[in-house]
Amino acid sequence: MFIDKVIGEVKSFFQHSMGRTGEVIGVTKTEDGWVAEIEILEDEEYLKQHGRNGMIALYEVRLTTDLEVMHYERKSLRERGKFEAVPQ
Repeated sequence: MFIDKVIGEVKSFFQHSMGRTGEVIGVTKTEDGWVAEIEILEDEEYLKQHGRNGMIALYEVRLTTDLEVMHYERKSLRERGKFEAVPQ
């Protein structure tokens, strides 16, 4: 299934470029490629220094039809275990 390749490419991109693993929570085919959403646990050491517990960031990732990542952007940030996004 091709969608599995999209998920794998998004996970691989974040692992190699940011050194983090995440969970892909959505994938949509578009006219010019793919849009995916991935949740990433933000750097815990940084968060502890700023008095915050684990935070989950939601990133939107845009890929070409050849699965090349063209754009990614953090869309929201929320505390682990909560469903409401925290303003950035």
